[in-house]
Amino acid sequence: NERSRDVLNETIVEEHSKTSKTLSDFAYVEHQSRKKRKQNYKSDRDILPSP
Repeated sequence: NERSRDVLNETIVEEHSKTSKTLSDFAYVEHQSRKKRKQNYKSDRDILPSP
């Protein structure tokens, strides 16, 4: 019984690290796309002739 609980804990930890990696990947992608959007917005503004 002790042994099976250890195995279960290992599985949970593994799943958790997988999940957190996915979350951080997602956050990174979000951050990148937001940065890109900001750059695009800036370049659009630069294209507009200043009054």
